[in-house]
Amino acid sequence: MKLIVIKKHVPEFENPISIKIGDCVQIDQSRGRNWLGDVFCTIPNGQSGWALRSTFENLEENTAIAQQNFSAVELKADVGERVEGYAFTNTAVWCENNLCESGWLPLECIDDDTEDRDQRFIELIARIEIAFAGVVKDDGIGVRESLVIESFYGGNRDQLKKDRAEAQAQDNEPWLELPDEMLRNNYGGFTWYWMNKKGFRYALPAFMRSFLKLLIETEFCSNDWAEFALLQIINTPNTWFLELELNELQTIAVADYCILLLDVGITSPSSSKQWQRDFAQQLLASVNRRLSEEWFKVPL
Repeated sequence: MKLIVIKKHVPEFENPISIKIGDCVQIDQSRGRNWLGDVFCTIPNGQSGWALRSTFENLEENTAIAQQNFSAVELKADVGERVEGYAFTNTAVWCENNLCESGWLPLECIDDDTEDRDQRFIELIARIEIAFAGVVKDDGIGVRESLVIESFYGGNRDQLKKDRAEAQAQDNEPWLELPDEMLRNNYGGFTWYWMNKKGFRYALPAFMRSFLKLLIETEFCSNDWAEFALLQIINTPNTWFLELELNELQTIAVADYCILLLDVGITSPSSSKQWQRDFAQQLLASVNRRLSEEWFKVPL
């Protein structure tokens, strides 16, 4: 994601720590937190510094085991400089400048390059529309029918059958014509729990498109929407999702959707950022592609 530096940053720590997977570090719980991380630790070589809590598993009172690589390198940046942002925390962002130097910047030092961000959303919407142009619902369970099923809690089965038939009759438009208002107001019902594979494949591009349009229309996105944006894809069992018979363009579009949301700081609280990236990589691997090498330098 393209970012603009709005406040000069000079690295605060002269000897940044570097943590590798499997390292056992000592934790100082009394130090609170810093913009660079929320855990103050001492690594095996004796150096101390701040790291992200998500770097560790088995985080106990005084020790922790690293489950991800982490670098505390900061990036020197001047006002007006443009950088590429790859990973966000609540207080910092991992960036790369035009000299291919990478490191952390405080969140207060940068702002979105909204023109670039919106252009990326627009371009992905166009690719989604092209990739899924021929997808139809056929005998799949559509959005309205899934809402009917969701609302059934041990009620009258004859009524359920009638309501489902009525919903099926309404679920007949091309996915491009599914109303944004319906998708946004009833997203809780649009879920793979109630849809079959055909229905999910038909509604998936409509949902991705609607959410990207929402991000263009407003900078604010509710926590529910942010959570839902990824849960519908990520929480779908991998084998189930990969059986949707998506073609190459469709698979790449879904992977790019996951990657773009990660780029702009939208992640699912129910799944780790690493899970999100790994899932995108799995999708790309299924069509013999992979994420850029830069992605694997980013500490999540």
